[in-house]
Amino acid sequence: MDSDCGPGGYCSPSMENCPKAAPEIEVQDNYSGPNPYYCHTASDQCTNDSDCPSFEAGMFTTSSCSYNTQDGGWACSKFTCFPP
Repeated sequence: MDSDCGPGGYCSPSMENCPKAAPEIEVQDNYSGPNPYYCHTASDQCTNDSDCPSFEAGMFTTSSCSYNTQDGGWACSKFTCFPP
C-alpha cells in the first residue's frame, strides 16, 4: 500500500520470477504467483522497466526494474525464462 511508504511515497510490485506469459514456458525460479511490493526512494536506480536497457540475449530474456533486497533499492535486472 502506498501509504506504508510515508508521505508522498509509493510502492510497486517487484519482478522476482519470470512472468508466466504462456503455460508452455517454464520459468527460471518456478513461478510462484504475485510478486511482492516494495517502496520507492530517491536513491533508486530506476523507477520503471522502460528505464532499463534491453538485452539482446534471445527471446526468453527480459529486463526489469526490480527491487534488490541486498542493496535495499530498485535497480535494473535481467531475467531469463526458459522454454520447456
